[in-house]
Amino acid sequence: MNDVITRKIEFNELVDKEARHIVTQMIEEELDKHKLPLPRESSLAVHIDQILKVRPDIIETARKNVDAKLDAYSESLRSIGVELTVIRPIEITL
Repeated sequence: MNDVITRKIEFNELVDKEARHIVTQMIEEELDKHKLPLPRESSLAVHIDQILKVRPDIIETARKNVDAKLDAYSESLRSIGVELTVIRPIEITL
C-alpha cells in the first residue's frame, strides 16, 4: 500500500514565496556588485518586506510566474496520468 502525503498550499502562498524569491535575488545581485554578503535571515526578511510594500509590481510578476509554472507542472503531470487540481482564490467586491 502506497501512502500518499498531501499538503495544501494556497495559491497566494506560492505567489508570496515567489515574490520573496525575486526580491532576494535582486538584493543578492546588488550586494554582489559591491562584494557584500547577504544580511542575516531576520534582517533580510525585513528588507524583503519593505521592498514588497513599495514595489507591488514584483507581486504581479510573481503571480504571473506562479501561473506559468503551474501550467507547466500541470501539463507535465497530465502527460504521465496525474491530474493536478489548483484552487485559486477569487476576489469579490461588495
